[in-house]
Amino acid sequence: MVRSLFRLRSVYYLLAVYRYSREDLIRILRLNSRQLAAWERAGLLASAESYTFFDLLQVKKVRDLCARQVRPVEIRQSLAALQKQAAGMENPLLEASAFSAGHHRVGFRHDGKLLEPIAGQFMFDFSPREKVIASVPVTRGSTAPDQPVPIDVAEMFARGVALEEDPRNQLQAIAAYERVLELDPEHAAAHINLGTLYYN
Repeated sequence: MVRSLFRLRSVYYLLAVYRYSREDLIRILRLNSRQLAAWERAGLLASAESYTFFDLLQVKKVRDLCARQVRPVEIRQSLAALQKQAAGMENPLLEASAFSAGHHRVGFRHDGKLLEPIAGQFMFDFSPREKVIASVPVTRGSTAPDQPVPIDVAEMFARGVALEEDPRNQLQAIAAYERVLELDPEHAAAHINLGTLYYN
């Protein structure tokens, strides 16, 4: 009896830890309930009372694309088209890197290739900087020694987000997120992003 009660509590604890309430999702990703409801109506998210960590990542990608002036209907169409074209891809927002391809379009970077899924065409990237969604511009290579090292939590977090987008800078991104957590151990977004990097 005690053993089964312990198992039941353990299962409940695991479910409680790995699920986020609707309010948690809104707070962590700095959304409002109307945005979330609109994305649910648009078919980008399933309406739920609790969310997994991967749901948080998916909502974060949708939020970032909408911030780049991509309409939810175009995001949904792009996701549906990519799922048809890429065999075995269940969740393109998590499995491929989504970015704004200009003119309110979504492009995906998968296996080193750029794809515009609605047209079903590969894309060339002639820009000097990647267009991968980031809070701050992605810098290529190492930083110059004369640049100031950000010590503000927000700056350090933004640096981690920017570094995270380039696979060559994953270790630097991890270091940036760990520094954020040293400065602010309660920084939920840094915990989420650090967990994602360690998971991948």
